[in-house]
Amino acid sequence: MSEEQKDVKSLADLPELEIRCRKCDGRGRHGPGGVRERCGLCDGSGYETTEFGEKVLILMRRRFRLLFKELISGESG
Repeated sequence: MSEEQKDVKSLADLPELEIRCRKCDGRGRHGPGGVRERCGLCDGSGYETTEFGEKVLILMRRRFRLLFKELISGESG
């Protein structure tokens, strides 16, 4: 098995990053009757992050914070 095939297999074994929102069932909105508000759990996306997904987001925020700051505001680190 080549290194590339091993990488593909290991990526397939990773836990889910997000799942369909439990509160709105993936619709992004919920509410009684005809009043439909944006879901507070998924913020209207229809998906909520898993525990593993939250860890990935924390890593991304920490590693790319300076890059994002520079790109958005034009500041350098």
